[in-house]
Amino acid sequence: MLVAFACRATNWEDAELRAPDLARALARIELAFGNWGPISASGEALEAAIRSGWLDVVASARQGKVSIDPAFIASLHAQIARAIGAPGPGNFREGEHPLDWRTFKQSLDDTALEYGLAGNTEAWVLAQLHWGKHLDSLMFSVAWLTSGGIRLQEGMQMLVPYARRDEELKERLAWAGPRSYDAEGLRGLLARYASEQIPDLSPP
Repeated sequence: MLVAFACRATNWEDAELRAPDLARALARIELAFGNWGPISASGEALEAAIRSGWLDVVASARQGKVSIDPAFIASLHAQIARAIGAPGPGNFREGEHPLDWRTFKQSLDDTALEYGLAGNTEAWVLAQLHWGKHLDSLMFSVAWLTSGGIRLQEGMQMLVPYARRDEELKERLAWAGPRSYDAEGLRGLLARYASEQIPDLSPP
């Protein structure tokens, strides 16, 4: 079923209007994955921290400043993690080969030269941050928000991971992990998210 947004919003307005939906969805996934660490903050506090982080990502995307550089990722993680007392705020580890970030980023940069970054590599960003042990907490949310910001920069709409596909998402993430390191299934799932979330961008 296609989800159309009748607000006639631009991608930027859509990103701000649906910030609560995105924060709620990512908080749900973090709680399910247990990625936010042994803390006492409430689910509502987690949602608020993610929403604040996303709105800052949107502001950065408007200026073309969202990137997969470690400094950007660490800064975003620090903002969200500190707000709820999650482990390792802003601590980014390079990692070890073949999961080191330098090698990973170089491969993405090479791909982006031919195909562009958003839509082709965001699945690998999700998989790498989820499995690469670069962050101590909130890996999925940081990856999703960063990828979403890159989508906005490249003229694409944000995506919200709807609950009805959570089990499929877990399965695709597992495929992208140590068993095979194959993110193609995850990329296909993200394409389905996109096809189900089509904002109405027509003029009023």
